[in-house]
Amino acid sequence: MTNKNQLSLFDVLEEQKQPVIKCRTCDIENTGRKKLVSDDDWIEWQADYMASALLMPKAVFTRIARDKFKSAGIEECYYVIGRDFEKDIWVDDLSYEIAELFDVSVTAARIRLKNLNFIRDINESQQCIII
Repeated sequence: MTNKNQLSLFDVLEEQKQPVIKCRTCDIENTGRKKLVSDDDWIEWQADYMASALLMPKAVFTRIARDKFKSAGIEECYYVIGRDFEKDIWVDDLSYEIAELFDVSVTAARIRLKNLNFIRDINESQQCIII
């Protein structure tokens, strides 16, 4: 979405003024259900995925997440949100802990937990990852 009040990296190129893209939570929390139709959709998805993989490498992230789950007494390799109120709160706190460890936003940590199937919505029936 274009926002005329937001600065752009391309402001110095007045003759080639590029539209500014504004990311919203609903855009970045996409876990593959949103259709990537336009070039901008693909660019945003690739940037988000690359950033999460770069800042939170899968092997390290997985080891830390599994250790946290085991220390909380959750032996499965995932937790389904909505099954237990106290564990739902724990998962929310986990997002904050992981965000602090990797120096990323809480939203980015939560997305990575979802993308690697550590946390799932109650309607999802995905298999857990095996590494």
